[in-house]
Amino acid sequence: MTSSDRKKVDGKLVPDDADELLDKLAEAQLRADYRRSLGREYARRSWDIEIKKIFRKKED
Repeated sequence: MTSSDRKKVDGKLVPDDADELLDKLAEAQLRADYRRSLGREYARRSWDIEIKKIFRKKED
C-alpha cells in the first residue's frame, strides 16, 4: 500500500486548553523529577554517613 492509496481522514479536534494541559503535565513531571532527585540525595547522604562511621571505627 503506497501513500497515495491511503485515504485521508480528518484530524482530531484539540481542545483550546491543550496548552494549559501540557503546562500542567510538564509541571507535574518537573515535580516528580525533583522528588526523585531528593530521594537520591538522601540515599547518597545516608551512605556517606555510614561510610564515615566505618572509617571512624577503623581509626579507633
